[in-house]
Amino acid sequence: MKKLVMLTLISVMIVQCSGNRLKRSSGRGSTPAQTDSDGNPVDGSGRPGTPGSVKPGLPQAGKTLVWKRYRPFESGLVKGLGLTKDQVCLELGKDSCIDKVHLTVLGGNEPFINGQYERAQTPTVLTAVAIDRVVLAACSRRIELDAGLGANAVVFKHFPLTAAKPSDDQIKQQATELYRRLLARDPEAPELQAISAFGGTATAGDKIALSLCYAIASSSENIFL
Repeated sequence: MKKLVMLTLISVMIVQCSGNRLKRSSGRGSTPAQTDSDGNPVDGSGRPGTPGSVKPGLPQAGKTLVWKRYRPFESGLVKGLGLTKDQVCLELGKDSCIDKVHLTVLGGNEPFINGQYERAQTPTVLTAVAIDRVVLAACSRRIELDAGLGANAVVFKHFPLTAAKPSDDQIKQQATELYRRLLARDPEAPELQAISAFGGTATAGDKIALSLCYAIASSSENIFL
């Protein structure tokens, strides 16, 4: 229960900061852009957008966010956390959570076995659940690997995962590492403040590491482009 509450609190704080950042960015809207079955942008009539219909450099409200579907989402976790495809998430240690178990709700389709010929145009009510599951599995796997690597840890290397309470600076350094790896940017001041507030009430290095990884990897900034 404590672990769930911790994950929820830091996730809410960082998602709020991330959401505010998206709203401030060049007047972008909060509605995902419409795409065809291949993920290509379409105009309001459902037809593929025609060249020259939108002036470059002028984002259109409500049509600038694009859903990062299953493969880009998976690739970001693989690269950001230094994992292999098979280490991200496996159902019962066998089937890929992304390619099989949650393929449909993560924006993919499988016509031959499942008979699904078209992809969902927007995230479904189950998409967030699938994202949470995949992210938690990937983060947990990276923490498990880094715990065994000790001084040679790849991602979680800014404080001992067995530490009773890492310092505020160590937590910020680890958060910055994750922001750079997963979102390709440094955290902003409000985000660091939220992380600091969380760190003041948190204990146990491995739980802090998992909370940071989950909150950043499942943020709206990592799900939409």
